[in-house]
Amino acid sequence: STWPGGSYRHQDGTSMAAPHVAGAAALAKAAFPAATGVGLKALLLRTVDPKTTLDAASSTGGRLNANSAVRCSAAPQVWIEAPQSPFEIPVGEPVRVELLAARCGDPTGVALTAEANGEPLALAGRGDGLYTGSFTPATGGPLTISATASSDGGTDTRSVSGTAIHNYPITPDGSPLTVTTTAAGENARVTFDGSAGQRISLKVGSITFGTSTCCSMTLSIARPDGTTLVPPTPMGTNGGFVDTRTLPATGTYLILVDPQNSGTGSATLTLYDVGA
Repeated sequence: STWPGGSYRHQDGTSMAAPHVAGAAALAKAAFPAATGVGLKALLLRTVDPKTTLDAASSTGGRLNANSAVRCSAAPQVWIEAPQSPFEIPVGEPVRVELLAARCGDPTGVALTAEANGEPLALAGRGDGLYTGSFTPATGGPLTISATASSDGGTDTRSVSGTAIHNYPITPDGSPLTVTTTAAGENARVTFDGSAGQRISLKVGSITFGTSTCCSMTLSIARPDGTTLVPPTPMGTNGGFVDTRTLPATGTYLILVDPQNSGTGSATLTLYDVGA
């Protein structure tokens, strides 16, 4: 769901107006006059009815329950606005963290703490229940961001999970590039700038992810708009090759190296500028 405006997005990508969300917010505001807009959002999102069928269709995994919201009994609510699961964060680049925390919509009397893989995050509050911070991953691998809101009415904890990934630049006809992963589930991102009509090919060798000669990793290439240029292609310790592709647009292309079966290791990529 999104806020304000009460818009809900279906699993098929379509959206609809949701006047019942606005109605639930109005009921909660009447019950808790000190509630802020940010606090009301946290309250409604954290008092949903859990529904496993909605796990893939909404960020809450639940259904709006106005009754639960207006019956809030001094317990705090916390919500992680950004990033949201599943996320990918480049290693060495800061990511903005946004949190919402209030008690029945009222941000006063609530203490908020947050961590990234167990390391405390410094937070700045805006005064209405919105808190912001920043985290820069130093290593690749799984990453969990958690937040806990506390008050005299109890505590509430929320967490989101994703992956910190290395982002390597490569140049057509430049030096070979070796990418390395050190944690299970970690991918490697390789980017290059290309021009519309340019022809490239790619050789992958010295693969040490696992022991399979054919399928210890997959490699894919995405266009600048994020759509697929080369679909995930299995490769193993025997290496692999992406035959000549003509780039359809000018921009930054992404090569994704995805080790399989939680493998770690390295691979060497050589990108060629193929003449006419």
